[in-house]
Amino acid sequence: MTRKFTDNGFLTMGYECEFTGLTQSETLRELIANGLDFVWVTRDVSCGTEVVFPPLPIYERSFDFVRKVYECLENAGARINTNCGHHVHISNRTVINATKDEFFEDATNRAHSTEYNSDSDRKYPSGDLFGDVMPFELVKDVVYRYGINQPEINRMLAPSRSNNTHCQTIERNVITDEFRNSSSILELQNAVQPDRGKFWAINFHGWQSKNTIEFRQHQGTLSKDKIFAWTKLIENLFIWSDNERLHYEQADELPEMPFRPTSRNGVAWRMCYDDNGASVQELMDAIGWNPNNVRRTISEWRTRFGDNSVTTVSQQNNGGHYGDGETFTKYVLNKNGSAVITLLPENRAGQTSIYAGLDDDIFEYIQQRIIELQR
Repeated sequence: MTRKFTDNGFLTMGYECEFTGLTQSETLRELIANGLDFVWVTRDVSCGTEVVFPPLPIYERSFDFVRKVYECLENAGARINTNCGHHVHISNRTVINATKDEFFEDATNRAHSTEYNSDSDRKYPSGDLFGDVMPFELVKDVVYRYGINQPEINRMLAPSRSNNTHCQTIERNVITDEFRNSSSILELQNAVQPDRGKFWAINFHGWQSKNTIEFRQHQGTLSKDKIFAWTKLIENLFIWSDNERLHYEQADELPEMPFRPTSRNGVAWRMCYDDNGASVQELMDAIGWNPNNVRRTISEWRTRFGDNSVTTVSQQNNGGHYGDGETFTKYVLNKNGSAVITLLPENRAGQTSIYAGLDDDIFEYIQQRIIELQR
């Protein structure tokens, strides 16, 4: 049985917080004065100023950092109006080669030492820190559940974020034939974002460039508690769909040797076909490749034999540690073949509710928000 996506590493989040009342230079000055300039500051057309956070693990240390930044901004005069939004990006790959603390340190230090317009390679942790891209079926089910539950989602957010041109509803888009028949991210994007613009409750504009899915519907806020609950709700959508609504099954047995045995591809295949697989360093030593050669070859194998024909194993499981470099990462061929991932039959699949599997404290917080918004 193939390991479920959310069982292999942890997801990360990225925030874009829009506000008014402070210029970019004033915002940066306040953050520097309080030792919190581990974010990027840029201009937002609709609201005024925007603070962009680096990708962070979804855990308490990250939320404590968010709280300190928001308290600093609010104390300096930042304000929220109905034009402001608070966007949340969720990574489409889990982090497998770092602990949450290690990733937090790397990500915030990069933000501290780069500008908003710096190259992505400098701004964001990358490379073999991450595992494989999430299954299409997982993305599609999360988007579907969000869409059919959008009336409930509207109840927990400010009225200004319903039928808003900057985060248009996807409720009708997920019940079309185009959505139901979609089998790739591009087809899904066309169904969810029919005008191909980014101003929808969920969009995929950062799928390739940032390796993220963007959730745009939350109203502007400087409240850590509000954005914490919203982020945990989104994270749980992925966990519940992955664990309770998808079926993972091995199929299409891989050939024992599809290449000339003495070729570089043949030697690499034999090493990865072993039950223990082969690390990047082992492949480099045996074949004379560099890390880019290894990654390119693994990518070619996945294209030919299926995305899940090769499992990426973290360096921690191979005696390596964060900072040791990328060569401890290991690749293991799934001899039984690429995993076939399907939605479970309706009578076996977990329910579509956005609250399914959600922690009680988050559920109760959201219900209290709904009551407050109804007053």
